[in-house]
Amino acid sequence: MKSPIRKAVPGKDAEAKSRKIKPASGRAVRGDQRGLHAVGRASTHQRRGESLGDFAYRTMREAIRSGKFRSGEHLREADIAKWLNISRTPVREAFHRLVSEGLLTNGPWNGVMVADLDAQQLVQLYAVRAALEGTAAALAAQHASETEIQRLFQIAASEARAKKNPERLVILNSDLHQTLYAAAHNRYLLQSITTVVQPLFSPAASNWPTGNIYKSSPPFAIAMPQKRNG
Repeated sequence: MKSPIRKAVPGKDAEAKSRKIKPASGRAVRGDQRGLHAVGRASTHQRRGESLGDFAYRTMREAIRSGKFRSGEHLREADIAKWLNISRTPVREAFHRLVSEGLLTNGPWNGVMVADLDAQQLVQLYAVRAALEGTAAALAAQHASETEIQRLFQIAASEARAKKNPERLVILNSDLHQTLYAAAHNRYLLQSITTVVQPLFSPAASNWPTGNIYKSSPPFAIAMPQKRNG
């Protein structure tokens, strides 16, 4: 059986040479080691009140952010639908959302590809991110609730305990920033940040340091003590 995720190569068959891997059933199949065979069944489940489209979007976004789906990997609707055990319609909806956020890209092939940002794109995105996050931190220092402040410090403490787990650090770093954005209580700023920041949580950009999370989040480190002392 061919790998459900393939490296997109324009003008060529995207299927790379593969070798045998062993699924949970013990039956040998042929497939790319980084395909859905290697990822396994989706470990998450649909939440109460969550639409199938939101479920597909959330699960795929976390798979991209955690590195389960790597930069340049080719995803097809049918295979993702089978992986999540849902129909193709919500998967298509999730694809559109992730493309709009810059985590996936469209191409001439059948399906989408996990975004692979070049150095110039990363520099430009980080420049805009720095400006927007500085504003978010300043607003959070004025408007964050005590619950939101406690949540920020809880995430920072969790990061310190997970410093030897890079995949966990990526998720915690994302949680911290999302909480900081929400604490700004400005929906227009949130929309702008989402557009700019989402691609930076792709595997191509998520080479987060394993040091203290404050080092990767100076606006948070400065603004939250000011909020507490203000």
